Amino acid sequence: RSRILSSRMSPRLSMKMNLRQGIPPEGGEDDSTSDHKKQRLLECAIQTTELTLCVTFGEVSLAEQFFDSYTSHAPKGIDVHLVACCFQSTPEQIHDLLEQHQLPFQSVKVLPESWGHEQGKSGNLGPWYRDDAQRNGVSWGRSVLHRAAALFSPTDSMWILDDDILFQEDSFITALQQLNLMNEKECKV
Repeated sequence: RSRILSSRMSPRLSMKMNLRQGIPPEGGEDDSTSDHKKQRLLECAIQTTELTLCVTFGEVSLAEQFFDSYTSHAPKGIDVHLVACCFQSTPEQIHDLLEQHQLPFQSVKVLPESWGHEQGKSGNLGPWYRDDAQRNGVSWGRSVLHRAAALFSPTDSMWILDDDILFQEDSFITALQQLNLMNEKECKV
């Protein structure tokens, strides 16, 4: 195995470099040690303290899967807000799921499918979507979600997500670290 750097690397840098080369980390940690380290990393390395998740829910079953996944991997010490657009689902269905899962979002805005059509018809999404025949497909859905995020997110940092994603153990840590890097470079996030 060749060394990438000539000087000795820290164990953490060595592990990261190995991962980039497809070499898995050596040894395992028990869950409690791993959770403690992740929480400490989150507290020390993350300056972003609030974030808005922006998502369009097209199916109630996917919304339930999304919230189950969120419940398992939500970060501690970060204020998370939700802006959601409904497509073939209703705000009532989404609010019911939020209540069932007892999710601690700082704020929630759930918009009915009709809201997007009103925005399109009035020209708030550009002239293309004034025509009812153009209001369909992925680009339409993203345009509606981006408009909702811009109008209703209470935070400067927003994470645009699909409803079929599953959060992983380090999803939030990675996202927050990337948001911090963008903020440090004075990017609009």
